[in-house]
Amino acid sequence: MGVWLFYAILSAFIDALNFTFCKTSINCKIDPILALFVRTVVMLIVLIIVILVLRKFTDFSIKEMVVNYKPWVSLYAAGALSAFSYIFYFVAMKYGAESRVYAVDQLTYVFIMMLAFFILKETITWKMLIGSALILTGCLLCV
Repeated sequence: MGVWLFYAILSAFIDALNFTFCKTSINCKIDPILALFVRTVVMLIVLIIVILVLRKFTDFSIKEMVVNYKPWVSLYAAGALSAFSYIFYFVAMKYGAESRVYAVDQLTYVFIMMLAFFILKETITWKMLIGSALILTGCLLCV
């Protein structure tokens, strides 16, 4: 098993725990956007600790950020899009069953594959198309 696969499986499992705890908080009548805010603050604190412990600021420079701005603009856009994605996800969880909402959320792969093809010019294989069809079918069956 490659290192990437180990971390991907670990991420998927932790993500499942994450969304289960999120749904639990929303079931306790916490507003979904407030719940997302609290979750984001906790994430920020954890990330600051990880960055400091792993010394990730040693290669950071404001000058490099200004000169090489394109990746940073993409990162800002990704951050804003991520915020909206999670807002919509948390609101969906307020009104729907977690298993159904998460099933629809898994359409992310299908959208990523299409965007990667059109924007990043990545190749789409038959396996990927079949996998996407299975994900779409699974989503329809779960909803």
